[in-house]
Amino acid sequence: MKWVLRIGGAVVVVAIIGVVAGIFFINSLARAGIQQGVGYATDVQTNIGGVRLGIFGGTLSINEMQLGNPQGFDSERFLALRETDGSLKIGSLTGKTVEIPHLYLIGLDLTLERKDARENYKTILESLQRLSKKEEAEPDKEGKQLIIRDLQIKDIHVTLRGYPGMDGKRLQLGDIVLTDVGTGEHAVRTSQLAGIVIREVFRQMLQNPDMLPGALAAGLGEGLQGLSDFGAEGARFIGDMTEAGMGAVGDAADRARRAVDDAADEAGRAVEDAGDRIRGLIPGQRRSNDNDD
Repeated sequence: MKWVLRIGGAVVVVAIIGVVAGIFFINSLARAGIQQGVGYATDVQTNIGGVRLGIFGGTLSINEMQLGNPQGFDSERFLALRETDGSLKIGSLTGKTVEIPHLYLIGLDLTLERKDARENYKTILESLQRLSKKEEAEPDKEGKQLIIRDLQIKDIHVTLRGYPGMDGKRLQLGDIVLTDVGTGEHAVRTSQLAGIVIREVFRQMLQNPDMLPGALAAGLGEGLQGLSDFGAEGARFIGDMTEAGMGAVGDAADRARRAVDDAADEAGRAVEDAGDRIRGLIPGQRRSNDNDD
């Protein structure tokens, strides 16, 4: 009897190890596929900290994705994504098209750099435009086909480098919401999703062109004309672009100034009242509020 239990226990252990190994293998494949698709779209080095597919709960998470800067620029990266919150239909993983009910990209940070009359975003846009040309498409490198019912980009920041008078300026953008991405004539691929995200962030920036260097606003507008919709025909922009942190800082400064003014007024009244009291104690002196005879 004991040997039966031992064999049964060994089978269970082997099964658990097999499941864990299978999950690890699936996550590794997903990570490699996303890196390859995004790297193909942007033609820059792409690194992902980790990908986790919840095969039992139908969840999807991607952590710490970074896209390097094109060659010739000083900033370490062009784009950084902190994390994602997503869901997926597990059964679609083995098919041609993966269905994703929702995908939220959280903490997107772009660096737009100008150096020696060159701008890094133009190099990225040139790479993305390649995806619109069927003769240059390479499906084996573009990744899985995707349908995303609810795509949202949250907590978006853009840092400007090398732009005269605006070097180091950091902008905060409102959230971006897209629905039914890839449900049109063709599903989108992983590489095209990267193009959609970058394109929509640039479009959001152009909602407030007065906050951008003139050359940057003009260049973004021109560059976006060369990009297709990639299966995402529309977007909703939630909130305007602002200078990151400046609203809160300005409000705090106003409150501080008012507090200082109020304190000064109160101190002035206290000094005046104390002076009146002292004058009242000195013979021949009257308080400032006493009436003259």
